[in-house]
Amino acid sequence: LDRLPKIPDENSFGQLRTELEAHKLVKAPKPKQQKNQNRKRAPGEIHPRRYRTRDGWLVLVGRNNQENDKLTKGSAREDIFFHVHGCPGSHVILKQEGRAEKPPKNTMKEAASLAAYWSKARNSKLAPVSYTEIRYVNKPKGAPAGLVTIKNEKSIMVQPHEIRKEDET
Repeated sequence: LDRLPKIPDENSFGQLRTELEAHKLVKAPKPKQQKNQNRKRAPGEIHPRRYRTRDGWLVLVGRNNQENDKLTKGSAREDIFFHVHGCPGSHVILKQEGRAEKPPKNTMKEAASLAAYWSKARNSKLAPVSYTEIRYVNKPKGAPAGLVTIKNEKSIMVQPHEIRKEDET
């Protein structure tokens, strides 16, 4: 403490600090980490769960309310939206990927079963899943994240289960 007021420059202060650290009188500063060094995702990016049906159709499943909003908003008008009726759960999108034909019934059931699986109805024997084209899905102004309204929906009863993930062969 006697030497502290007599330090002429920063370099001398650094030498004193090193000496104090060596005698364990002060703790060494923690090294600064670069921002986002340990982050896997950039802010605003979405990384939904990705599945493939037996027929090869891509199905995307939101992981949380914010991702549900971005997933639904970023989908093509022809993509098909699935959500369990009257129960909280993920938004599920069956991607058309430029196909002109409508998806087969078994593909629709597989996507609907994912919507049931990633909802509070997971442990039910059967769950009602509503579906419609994205063009009929709207987010009301000022609504909380994940809340949407749908029109022209149809319903399908399915057993909740997971299908093959996209990266599995």
